[in-house]
Amino acid sequence: MKHNAFVISWFVNQSGLISWRVDGRVHGIRIRKNFKSREEAAAERAALELKAMQATCGLRNATTFLTDA
Repeated sequence: MKHNAFVISWFVNQSGLISWRVDGRVHGIRIRKNFKSREEAAAERAALELKAMQATCGLRNATTFLTDA
């Protein structure tokens, strides 16, 4: 199983402020998103890695009214 790694990096945007970027690939599709803070970027990275693992394992989200039991 190939691990889809997402990288968090910083850069200086055109206005001179530091921004954070999450960059990676899922099934050959490049995903690149910019954020104002590192915490926002880290949260998005975790969500994207979870989404990539679910896609690799064949899992998907399903809304239900059933309890865990």
